[in-house]
Amino acid sequence: MIWVSFILAAGSVSGLYLVKRNPRIGWGWCLLMEIPWVIYALAIGQPALAVLCAFYAAVYANNLRGTT
Repeated sequence: MIWVSFILAAGSVSGLYLVKRNPRIGWGWCLLMEIPWVIYALAIGQPALAVLCAFYAAVYANNLRGTT
């Protein structure tokens, strides 16, 4: 199941790349990527990682709100 983290990481990094091209789409993508991260964290029994992802989601939502 560790390979899933590499896929999720690639998705998250691509969101950061998108932020430079189009901040609204990039922050939206980053925000959406936190959903599978939370699911993954809970699936592997890492609740602290799920909490961290929730905080990242809050930051991404704030950044998204600032771009509109």
